[in-house]
Amino acid sequence: MKKLILRVLLGLVVLIVIGVTVLYFTINGMAASAIETSATRALGVKTSVGSVRISLFEGRTEITDLDIANPAKYSGEFLELGDGVLGVSLGSLLSDRIEVKEFTLKDINLSLIQGVGGSNVGAILDNAGSSSSAGASEESPSDDSAGKKYIIDKLEVDNIRIAISVEPISDATKPTIVNIDQIVVRDIGRKENGVTMDVVTKIILQSILNSAIDAAPRQIPGMMLSAMRGGLSNLDHLDFGGVQIDLGKGLTDLIGSFGDSGSSDGKGIGDTLKGIGKGIGDLLEGASGGGGETSE
Repeated sequence: MKKLILRVLLGLVVLIVIGVTVLYFTINGMAASAIETSATRALGVKTSVGSVRISLFEGRTEITDLDIANPAKYSGEFLELGDGVLGVSLGSLLSDRIEVKEFTLKDINLSLIQGVGGSNVGAILDNAGSSSSAGASEESPSDDSAGKKYIIDKLEVDNIRIAISVEPISDATKPTIVNIDQIVVRDIGRKENGVTMDVVTKIILQSILNSAIDAAPRQIPGMMLSAMRGGLSNLDHLDFGGVQIDLGKGLTDLIGSFGDSGSSDGKGIGDTLKGIGKGIGDLLEGASGGGGETSE
């Protein structure tokens, strides 16, 4: 009789272990799929995630090898992420509103490409602005996981490497490299009592691009700079607090980039025309010289 009871108990333990294991991998897969779906919908380009690992007891979720593709006519990846850590418990992940104390992203490689007919970042910002205007991602997500709302106290982005290149001249020259040590964004989703992962994706992109403009405005081709400022102005309604940037001398407030795309008094048009002229100059000058590296 004792042997029978032991066998039953052992069988129950095995079933519990199997059930927890299946749940663990199911939740990981669902989380990865939600991130891919949300980022693809927000930016209009394919996003893939290497893996998501949710720790059942440590209160953290790890993301590795996230890649955001370039628009169709540009080669390579637009953005590559080494890894990220989300400070949130399993119980919170299962709720409709997820409160995150800290979200850390590390080792970002961002590729900004200016072509003859436009730029990859301009196309992606157009996609992001269009989805915001339509309200599809914020108000009517296509699946339950994408509809979850997030409040993030602190988003930290560490070690950002931005490669700025002009095609087709870049085939013969090296891109300009801009390095940013850290970007910190606070109080994401706090005013609206939570925002979807689509919006979190756009806030991350907006913060990185505004930091790039602040870090190296002279290294960005004029046409690209105009497209970035114009596209970013369509995202200036997003719900987040202050942004700080570290270029090697400590964190300072990021001021003057958000929504800075000119006004209705004609200055915006003038800036755009100047940008076009500078962009043509960049194309011509690039034929005779190489790029460089900066971390202003």
